[in-house]
Amino acid sequence: MNYLYGEDIDKLFDKREIRYELSNNTNRLRFIYVDDKLFATIRANGTYALTIHGANILIDYPDYMRNCVMIKNDIEQFIRVGGSVFNKHIIDAGKNVLPDSEAIIVNENKKVIGVGKALTSNDIMKKSNKGAAIKVRHI
Repeated sequence: MNYLYGEDIDKLFDKREIRYELSNNTNRLRFIYVDDKLFATIRANGTYALTIHGANILIDYPDYMRNCVMIKNDIEQFIRVGGSVFNKHIIDAGKNVLPDSEAIIVNENKKVIGVGKALTSNDIMKKSNKGAAIKVRHI
């Protein structure tokens, strides 16, 4: 977790119950549960898919914005019905948001809206007014 999100983020998990589940077929790590709720799914290629529960835990980390994309409040309803996040609606993007990485989507009030896969880098998200930035997976 420290590698993915920054130093000392593991402290968020000190007093939480963590459980792992292995794949029946490959006997490799498949699911991570925190407090009996799914935190993340580990894909076959080793990447992970964060859940809303996982994003809400990570939001308590002081430097969480390095993994987040902040969107305008007026577009939140569009995203809640399954839309993608476009570059023109992004206010800010953290330095850890890179193509194919997990991105936590927050509104201007820093409330978690969703989780998705970044399609472009944080620099492009902040500078461009065209194209999709994040494919939203969980709302």
